[in-house]
Amino acid sequence: MKKTIRIRKLTPLECWRLQGFTDEQFSAAAAVNSKTQLYKQAGNAVTVNVVKEIGAHIMNTNSLLH
Repeated sequence: MKKTIRIRKLTPLECWRLQGFTDEQFSAAAAVNSKTQLYKQAGNAVTVNVVKEIGAHIMNTNSLLH
């Protein structure tokens, strides 16, 4: 017997949280945007925590080279 695996879609709030936004920021955006727009905005966002770590790595590498 083959078991069917179901993968659920992330909610807009979950997408915003993964991008580092607060629930308050999401609530403000959700008040004036459709779910489709919330998904688009989360997808187009740059994850600040990731950019911060990339910048730190570049700075560390640069200091080692000079």
